[in-house]
Amino acid sequence: MSHDFRRANIVVRHNVTDSKTLNRHIQELRDVLTGVARGEMTAYVVGENLMINGAAESLFSDQVRSLAILLCVIFLIMSAMFTSFKGGLISLLPNLIPVILIFGLMGLLGIP
Repeated sequence: MSHDFRRANIVVRHNVTDSKTLNRHIQELRDVLTGVARGEMTAYVVGENLMINGAAESLFSDQVRSLAILLCVIFLIMSAMFTSFKGGLISLLPNLIPVILIFGLMGLLGIP
């Protein structure tokens, strides 16, 4: 609390490690703060953990996007090489097997 009671800093410690759960709690907190902080009062939710969580979320979405782009490029190159879309689709199967195995193994071992 500042000396003139105009500012307050509230520190929240938690043991949430899942980014999906953390995002849900942060959204609930922001919803409550918009109802409580009205008029001249403003509230901000900030922190290092939130920045790391945001970076992890963007990393995940970027990886999914790059995987989709990679599969499209492989399909286009193989379709041009075999001069048919059917050949491009068939050539995707050997390229999808390692991806499916890696994600399946990560899911089986509980690797996030």
